[in-house]
Amino acid sequence: MEKETKKEIGKWLMDIAKYLLTAVFFTSIFKQMPQYLMATACMVIVVLLFYIGVRLYNRNTKKIK
Repeated sequence: MEKETKKEIGKWLMDIAKYLLTAVFFTSIFKQMPQYLMATACMVIVVLLFYIGVRLYNRNTKKIK
């Protein structure tokens, strides 16, 4: 894969992680009933996507400079 493509995928994964985190946050506020299993699964996915996104983004920005 090209460097720029990996950088864009990294940015995209970080955006998805932010959207998921925001969705879970607002869902828990509006429902007022915590759903621990859903929240835990979402947090694991958010952390994983954010980690992969940061790794892809940083790897390609260091090589471009």
